[in-house]
Amino acid sequence: MIYFSSALNETARKASKSSNAHGNPVKLPSKLLALVADPQHQDAIYVAEAAGTVKRVNLEVGQLSVRCFHGPPARFRNMSCTRSC
Repeated sequence: MIYFSSALNETARKASKSSNAHGNPVKLPSKLLALVADPQHQDAIYVAEAAGTVKRVNLEVGQLSVRCFHGPPARFRNMSCTRSC
């Protein structure tokens, strides 16, 4: 009975977190695994997601890049970025 109650509390907590709009959060379709600063643009980062994609996020406007990089079907273990990205 205690497990079921704590599971309901956890579900309610996650639901309230997902509706947070403070600070203009960026919505990602899957779990964030890593992020790396964009070496060419000071106001952007690259984010690796559990779905096997890497996306560029413009931090000034909180907008995801149209360009998406797809990797192997396995999870990303690490990520690095060079000037040639």
